This record gives sequence, C-alpha cells and structure tokens, in this order.
Amino acid sequence: MFHVLNALNIPPIDTGSRYEGSLPPQLDRLPPREREVAHLVYDYGACTANQVQALLATPISNGAIRSMLVRLVRKDILRRRWGARGRGREHVYMPALMPSDVQRHILLEVSEKFFEGSLKATVLMALDLLDSDSRASLLCSLDHVELERTA
Repeated sequence: MFHVLNALNIPPIDTGSRYEGSLPPQLDRLPPREREVAHLVYDYGACTANQVQALLATPISNGAIRSMLVRLVRKDILRRRWGARGRGREHVYMPALMPSDVQRHILLEVSEKFFEGSLKATVLMALDLLDSDSRASLLCSLDHVELERTA
C-alpha cells in the first residue's frame, strides 16, 4: 500500500494509528464501498479523503468519499482530526477500533452466544482449557492484580 502512495507522490501521515492485527468484524457488516474505504484507512493507518480517492480500485467523486468517511466516523468505525496547519488543511481519518476493542467485542459476543451472557462461565471454560502450569500462573497474576487494586 505504501508503494502505491509513493508512486502517486502522496506522503504518508504518521499518526501512530496504524492498525495491527486482524481487522475488526464490524467492518465486514458495512456496505461494500464503505467497507473498502474503511479497509484502506485501517491498512494505511491514517488517510485524507484525497489519499483514499487515489487508492480506490474504482474511482468515485471526492464528495462521495468525504460523505462515506463522515458516515464511518458517525458509526464509530473511524475517527478524524484536522491535518497540518495552514492553507488547504484537510481532515485526517484514522481507525477508531483498536485490537483491544475488537477482543472485548468478540469475548462479549462469545459469552452471549455460548454462555447465556455469563462472563464468569466463559472465563471458567477458558480456565479448563489451560494446562496446570498456565492455570497456576494466571491465578497468581489475578491475585497480584487484586492486591494492587486494594492497596
């Protein structure tokens, strides 16, 4: 992806927001064009509307792209901030869902679907899957966390 932007003379935006890991499942539920735009932003880390337009497989108008980006912000799929100061400032769009959000979402989904919404039952099942050394290590870590909370 970066080589495409370099070939188009579009400088990358370093926001530290590059998404690492598998993409959030919420992206799969989006309409096809919104999904394509969201994937570009998640793959690249941060994009302006002009950069998204340059990266799309089939061209669409800049206004349509901006409209989609705003919808994705409203759906909490993306977040935005103003770009560099000065004339011609643009919004920069970044991933709003981080891997920890995705993990939390999936864990709650598994809990709802298979354990009648009980996180306790979900955790107990996960504990049963661990070998004795891993279970002991985890329980020790939990005791340590509990001691820190009460101190």
